[in-house]
Amino acid sequence: MAPTGVARIASELAEAVARALLPFRAAVSASALGEAPGEGQSLGWAQPLSIAPGGPLWLGIRTETWPLLQRQAGREEPFAGFASRVVGEFAQAVAARLEVSCVALDGAEAGVVRPADLFRLDIDAGGGVQYEIFAAIPPALAVALENDEARRIAASVDLLLDVELPVSVSFGRTLLPVREVLRMTTGSMIELNRNVNDYVDVIVNNCVIARGEVVVIEGNYGIRVHEIVSRRERAMLQHIGRGAPLQPLVKASV
Repeated sequence: MAPTGVARIASELAEAVARALLPFRAAVSASALGEAPGEGQSLGWAQPLSIAPGGPLWLGIRTETWPLLQRQAGREEPFAGFASRVVGEFAQAVAARLEVSCVALDGAEAGVVRPADLFRLDIDAGGGVQYEIFAAIPPALAVALENDEARRIAASVDLLLDVELPVSVSFGRTLLPVREVLRMTTGSMIELNRNVNDYVDVIVNNCVIARGEVVVIEGNYGIRVHEIVSRRERAMLQHIGRGAPLQPLVKASV
């Protein structure tokens, strides 16, 4: 199975092929391929991107297929020109997605590039008519795109690091009938559902993220964290909170 990053590149290439075929409209999909057609059986084009100049992207098509696809699409151009436009469309999509500079460099006719992950781009022209374009994605290009994607995500996370979130502590909860709430006066005591030796909940943005013990820090209450709530448990707690049925009681929490 092809790596997820390479499969995404193949999917974006399929979209670039569809755009390069306009105004002829066709559905284009990508699937992994074991073998590309031999050099004597196909037309091939290799073109690197500025983001990974050492790893050219390769596109190919069977020699007998290209005239048929040209006629179906209503255009007359060499495969090299079409493939170059596909690579250009792909470069623009990558630049927009990753917010980086990415342009297609000079390309040339060539046999299939190795080593590379091979894909077949299936063009559905309608009426049961299909054509195949082959793509070879070099590891250097896949690595470069993955690195840029990681840098973009890291930069996006950095923007969030200074965002302030509300933090609160829950000592426990209980449910009270309305009559007991109405009878409440100064000095009334409310028993919560938590033992005195149990940890309290640390709540961030209405989500329990940790538990710990209450301490005093320079005259102020504080929490010494003893456990971090797992992502799975947080999801379960939120689900329980959303799905709780309405009760004819008043909920109190401290």
